[in-house]
Amino acid sequence: MTKHFFMPFYTEAYLADTQHLSLEEQGAYMRLLSFMWMRGGYLRDDDKELARLLGLHVNKWVNMRKTLEGFLQKHPPGLLTQKRLIHEYQKTELKRESKRQSAHARWQGESSKNNHIAHASASVSHMQSGCEPSLFADAGADANHIASHMLSISIVKDIRSDRQRKNCGQLVPSISEQEVSVFTNRLVGIFNQHKLQPPNDY
Repeated sequence: MTKHFFMPFYTEAYLADTQHLSLEEQGAYMRLLSFMWMRGGYLRDDDKELARLLGLHVNKWVNMRKTLEGFLQKHPPGLLTQKRLIHEYQKTELKRESKRQSAHARWQGESSKNNHIAHASASVSHMQSGCEPSLFADAGADANHIASHMLSISIVKDIRSDRQRKNCGQLVPSISEQEVSVFTNRLVGIFNQHKLQPPNDY
């Protein structure tokens, strides 16, 4: 069971509800609430165990319980809780689960994005043959920078052509001047979108 180390405490409500208790009774009550929170919102309804948690003789606890009984709720099977505390604990559990699911979704999104980057980088590498100058030759190291920001995905989409020609034993896209212009404009747009500084060549 997940532990929550912070317990919400409503000071005004607590003081209003417990003003008739002695300091010893208030201390015992607060200690019970603390142990309840640490143990998932419930304690075993066992006088010996409760007395041990409070550091009291069992007979003294049994007498004190008569006063504190109104604050506690019995919960089957054989458990004790407190209405406000269990409500707050369940709220905290829901928030924790929501955050866990959000983190899991972000992690899956990042994983999926990284896979896309890997495939896009591979596509760019496939376009670059030893017999034909690379479209990124003048950009130098900026080609890797583009791939790391998923820009290569957009590049591949913009310059993909149904027409292919055979060159050096590999099939590579046939690129027209118009397609290069579209690519350049798209590339600059993506840099602006991600607030990156475009290479000087573009």
